[in-house]
Amino acid sequence: MLRIFRLILLICLFYGAGSFGEDIASGDTVITLNVSPDKIKVGTFYNGSSVRISADIPVCDGAVLVMEAGKEEIKLNRKGRVAGIWLNVAKVTVRNVPTVYLLAASDKLENICSPDRRRELRLGSEYLQNQIQFVSDKPLTGLEFEEFLKLKTDNGTYKMDIAINLEMTEPAKMRLSTALPIAPTIPPGTYHIMLYCFAGGNPIARGTSQLTVESTGLARLMVNLAENNAAVYGILAIAVSMVVGIMMGVIFNWLRG
Repeated sequence: MLRIFRLILLICLFYGAGSFGEDIASGDTVITLNVSPDKIKVGTFYNGSSVRISADIPVCDGAVLVMEAGKEEIKLNRKGRVAGIWLNVAKVTVRNVPTVYLLAASDKLENICSPDRRRELRLGSEYLQNQIQFVSDKPLTGLEFEEFLKLKTDNGTYKMDIAINLEMTEPAKMRLSTALPIAPTIPPGTYHIMLYCFAGGNPIARGTSQLTVESTGLARLMVNLAENNAAVYGILAIAVSMVVGIMMGVIFNWLRG
């Protein structure tokens, strides 16, 4: 039995190394990422935090770090003016939407690598624009992607202007540091973080790590209800909103005197 277990373990390690090798191209240096903290607990009063990432990397022209997770389909209503009144004028289905997309770079992406490389490595707005699809029961305006990107950026699940700091530490080494903002709107899950270092437009070093976002307390209860019992979730959400409104009214009146 012990021999069988060891054989299974060796097979798992072999195939695991093979799949990782597909991600880390042949000849690329493998980088160790330091993620602190690597687990975030989101409770009722969680209002956002940041995750600090650092690494020792070879000297390069630029570095890009991306955290992307999942794919989802979102249904939206497009608003328009009808007789001077804003109304829902069309339904738009948005497909192949990354649930979360955070990108940090040491420079503008166009100064680091080519458009083909960016699409290949899933970097930046060009990749997102090719990935995300819009389907509507009415003709599209052509502005859907820009409006959708603004919506996701405003709610904190997308952000692509995060800075990476690079500092020389040795003749052939640099120290990389950055911080990823984790908004309250980012759903619970395990997120993969990828780092690419470029020279001459090509990746010369890569690294990967993970971040776990975990809901706790009332926040976890609400997530479970939203996924498994939408009716109860809706009723509870309304009740919580009413209680919070009443409490804020009492506090406001108390402060007034």
